[in-house]
Amino acid sequence: MERRAFIESILGSVAALSVGGLSSLYAPTAHSMSPAGFSPITRRTLINTLLDGGPDMRHLIVPKPNSTPGSYGFEYWSNRSRSHLINNEFSAWMTRFNDDYYPITVGGQNWNSSIVDQGAINTSVSFGVWREAGWLLDQFLNGNVALVFNIAGSTIRNHERALNQSSSGFSQFDSEGDISGWGGRLSRRSNNNVLSVTDAPNHFSFGPSGTPTNFNPFSIDNSRLVSIPNFRQYGLNEFGPPTDRANVNHSRVARALNRYYDNFRTQTVRQPFEVYQNHEATLRSFGDLLEVKLDTVELPDVMVALRDSISINGQPVNPDDNGRPRRVVNNVNFAQQIISTYDALASNDIVDSSVISLQLTGFDSHSRQRGSAINRNGVITEGPELDALRVSLNAPTGQRGLEGLFKDLFGGPFVDEPNALHSSFSALQTALTQANVPGRDKLVFTFWGEFGRQLRDNGDNGTDHGDGNLMIVVGDKVRGGIYGNMFPDAEISRYTNNSLNTPDIQTLTHSEHLFAAIADWITPNSSSSIFPWLSQSGEDAPILESGVSFSQLFS
Repeated sequence: MERRAFIESILGSVAALSVGGLSSLYAPTAHSMSPAGFSPITRRTLINTLLDGGPDMRHLIVPKPNSTPGSYGFEYWSNRSRSHLINNEFSAWMTRFNDDYYPITVGGQNWNSSIVDQGAINTSVSFGVWREAGWLLDQFLNGNVALVFNIAGSTIRNHERALNQSSSGFSQFDSEGDISGWGGRLSRRSNNNVLSVTDAPNHFSFGPSGTPTNFNPFSIDNSRLVSIPNFRQYGLNEFGPPTDRANVNHSRVARALNRYYDNFRTQTVRQPFEVYQNHEATLRSFGDLLEVKLDTVELPDVMVALRDSISINGQPVNPDDNGRPRRVVNNVNFAQQIISTYDALASNDIVDSSVISLQLTGFDSHSRQRGSAINRNGVITEGPELDALRVSLNAPTGQRGLEGLFKDLFGGPFVDEPNALHSSFSALQTALTQANVPGRDKLVFTFWGEFGRQLRDNGDNGTDHGDGNLMIVVGDKVRGGIYGNMFPDAEISRYTNNSLNTPDIQTLTHSEHLFAAIADWITPNSSSSIFPWLSQSGEDAPILESGVSFSQLFS
C-alpha cells in the first residue's frame, strides 16, 4: 500500500472526530486533599526536551583524532577544525581532544562492562564526550544513557515544518495540516494529561481527537494539554485581607473579579459566556490546589541556584572574580522550565501527567558554533587551577554558542570533576535523590532536535542543516550504551567527495522505532496506536539500521 493510501485508510478507519484546540481548557479532577510534601511518583513519566534548531551532536561526541588520511578520525577533524576554532593540523586536533573530551574506547578504556554496544557494531572504536557535559558522562558511565546514532532528522529545511514533522514522530510525513504530536498521542493513549512547561506549547504536545483507544493521529485536540510555565505563579490572584492593602489597585481588581465570578457561577448564563465562566473556575480551583500543595514543598538550593544568584551556608554558588554568586544556567527561561518540572513531579498526583514537554532554543549553529572558545591548556583535574578556570567556564552570561547550550543541559559532576556545578538535569536528579522521592526510577529523559547538521563545517565556523543525527535517552531503567554505528566508514567518502557541497549524515533508522519503544515502556502495548505506520511493509516501512533493535532498550 502506498503511503498516501495508507494515511487515507487510517483516516477512514476511525470514527468521525471533532478537532479541538487551545480554545478549551482541561479541568483536572478535583483533589480535595493532596498529601503534604513531594508526592511519590506512581507512574512512568517521559520528560522530553526538544533541542530547537537541530543540535550538532557530532560536536558533543567526537571520534579520536587520527593522523592517517582516509581514516574517520582524520576526515572528521580535517573537515571540522573551523567549527572547533582550532588550527587544521593533527597536533591541534589532539590538544583539543585531550583537553576538552573525556576519552572512551568501546570495550576498553573507561568502558563499564554494563554498557551496551548493540550488535558489536563499534568494537574498539575510540571517541570522546565533551567534558563539561558531566551529568551525561556520569550517567553514561553508569549505564543509564542510550546514544542512538544515524537516526532520522527532518529532511525539510523550513524550521516550522521540520518541527511539525519530527514532533509528529512520523519521519517521512510532510504536512502543513493537522497532525498530532507523538507526546500528545502518548498522553491520550495513557488516558492522562500532557504537561508543557514552555512559554507556549510546541507541536510535540498536541494531542489527537478521540478516545484513548480510538483516536485519529491526523487531527489535533488539546483538551488534555496543560500548560504551566511557572507552577508557583499559576492561577488567579486573590485579594489579601489586611486593611492597609484595601486600596491597592492589584488587590482591588482581584477582589472585584473574585466576587463577580462568584456571583456569575450561581446564575444561568448564555452559552458564549460559559467558556469564560468555566475557564475562571478551572484556573481558580486548579491554581488553589497547586498553591496549597507547593506551600509544603520547598525548592532545594540546587534548583534555585540554576536561576538565581545565591549563597549556601555563606558560600557563594558559582562565584565570579570578586567572589559574588552567579546563577548556574545561562538560559534563565530553561532554568525555570527545570524548576517547573520539579514542581510538576512534586504535584504529580494533581497534574496527572505521564508526559512533560520542555524546549531549549538556539541550536541552529550556522556560524561561530563554538562561540567564545575557552582553552583549558591541559587543566583537566581538580585543583586550584581548575577552580580558577571555572570562573570563565561557568560564566552564565558567556557567549559560548553550542557549548553553552550543552553545558546548560548536561553540566554536572562526574568521575574526573566531582566539584563541577550541577546544571539543569544534574540539579533535578540531585534534588530528587536528596529528597529520596519514591518512584524517581520511573522517569525517562529524551533529547532530540528536528534535524541534524552536516558532516563538514560550512566555512563560517559553523555547520548547516543535515538529515541524520544522534538522539539521547537517559533513565535508571535504560539499558545504556551505543545503538548504531557511531562513525560509519561509508561517511568517509562523503567527507572527501567535493561534488557533495552539503554532505549529510545518512539516516539509517527512522525515529518512530525509538519513540515507539519509549511509548511502550511508558504505557505497555501503546505504540501500535501512536505509530500505526510502523505496521507498513516494503518500501514504505520505516527503516532500522542493521544490527539495531530497541526491544531491550529498557530493563
